Amino acid sequence: MDVCTTFECVSHFFEHNKDLLSIAVAIIGGGLALLRYWRDQSWKKKQFAYDYAQNVFGDRKTMTALRMLDWSNGAIPEDIAKDYGLAEADRQWTRPEVARALRAHDDPSDPTRGNFSSKEYVIRELFDACLAHFERLGHFMRSRVISVEDFPTTLAYYPQIMADRRLDQLRKPLRDYMTKYKFGHAGYVFDALGSEVSANNEDSSDCADMTIGDDED
Repeated sequence: MDVCTTFECVSHFFEHNKDLLSIAVAIIGGGLALLRYWRDQSWKKKQFAYDYAQNVFGDRKTMTALRMLDWSNGAIPEDIAKDYGLAEADRQWTRPEVARALRAHDDPSDPTRGNFSSKEYVIRELFDACLAHFERLGHFMRSRVISVEDFPTTLAYYPQIMADRRLDQLRKPLRDYMTKYKFGHAGYVFDALGSEVSANNEDSSDCADMTIGDDED
């Protein structure tokens, strides 16, 4: 077969299949465009989540509540205490005090019948501000605007420590508080990220057991 014949065959092929080839090119082009779109959307989701995290970290009330999850004791910042007219002597807090402050206002077992001290009132206000942020994030997650994978690790730390044993005293009061006062989306965030860290801990425990077994052999 000479060069001219080969060229004619190729020309005839393209001539008879130009519609099919046009469709194939369109499909490939559309696939590449879709891939670029999803990559762009993935970046935008992560950027949105990180920008939102920065807003959370910039909110002193929220960060004070998050530290009450992370630390066993501390002090309410002076400027926040001043905003609420909280006395200097009442700025110090402990984890048991935080747990008690989060009780339901209509708890029949509460002898104070919902009469909260000034410190307890401020603690509740701080957690309301904090949970409002997580409520919005939970709504975004449930609506698939962002996913667990998009959640900034720096912010994910706080929901994840709910699975830590050191929070045993505070976990149930906080969960009850979220349920009682309709922070359902916030609870979803804590559940989603808490489940993830629990699964990772189980995997680590399995590996640790295997390692111990190997050492014993």
